[in-house]
Amino acid sequence: MFFIATVIVILLFFVTAGMIVGMLVSGGETSRVSSRVARLTQLPAEVARELQTAEQLGAGEKAGLFSKVDLRPMLGKFTGENYFDVLERDLAQADIKLRPSEFIIFRAAIILFIACVGLVLTQSLLIGLLIAVPFLFIHGPILGFLKKRRINKFSLQLAEFLILIVNSLRAGQTFMQGCSVAAKESPDPIATEFRQVIKEVNLGLPEAEALENLLTRVPSEDLKIVVSGYTIQRKVGGNLAEILETTAGTIRERVRIQGQIDTLTTQGKLSGLLVGALPFFIGFAISGINPEYFEPMLTPPWGWATIGLALTMQLLGALMIKKVVTIEI
Repeated sequence: MFFIATVIVILLFFVTAGMIVGMLVSGGETSRVSSRVARLTQLPAEVARELQTAEQLGAGEKAGLFSKVDLRPMLGKFTGENYFDVLERDLAQADIKLRPSEFIIFRAAIILFIACVGLVLTQSLLIGLLIAVPFLFIHGPILGFLKKRRINKFSLQLAEFLILIVNSLRAGQTFMQGCSVAAKESPDPIATEFRQVIKEVNLGLPEAEALENLLTRVPSEDLKIVVSGYTIQRKVGGNLAEILETTAGTIRERVRIQGQIDTLTTQGKLSGLLVGALPFFIGFAISGINPEYFEPMLTPPWGWATIGLALTMQLLGALMIKKVVTIEI
């Protein structure tokens, strides 16, 4: 068993490393990304085909290690098609350039690798499996963190992007021409997303629908204000430059207030982390200094019940602190 686990660890190490290298080498302008965007934004079939052909001609095919593997027909019977759709949306919003099938294979390789490493180190199959259990769920918080970071970065760039569009509109250009100029002068991720909007419009999609697709890929509250303002202006008329300039000022004010809130709530967040970590630190210290004194806490059933109750109260306290320091503006 030890020899087999060691061989599996070595093989999975190279497979996982190969997938990571493949993911890094394959850039964002690939056919699988255009396929993902086409499904996410629900483009018409002919527009989706044109989009995929244009990106293939512009960037060439860079196939990943498992780019031909599709687990949807097989796993979709157990997880449902909605699981793959939601995962695809989350990967796009987190800017992870992997298809759902590739991501699932990558997760499975990591989990099996961790389990085998645990087996090799502990010589116990049960402990190895227990070590790997948290990695079944850790992808959720990671995807959430990456999505939030990308959306926040997009929101911070949005006000300056709108000012560039306003200057272009006042110079006599159209809205999409202003977006093109602003995309050339702006960094990622906002430049990449608006280039996608311009590409969809050039292929025949209405501007309002292209912006709604952008809102699907980047579910930002600030962007929602921009899209709503643009949609209303198209329906009832008005000075688009003034509307976007006012919206940019509103977004700047929201960012400023959010920064002040984050500064004022930092102390509460750090206090919650310290108070939450203190019982674990004390428990490990006592178990190391005087194991006999701490032994009743590890004895079932009352010891385990006490630890379970303490962990539940810790979780409730963390949720209450999070609720207090989370202020929507």
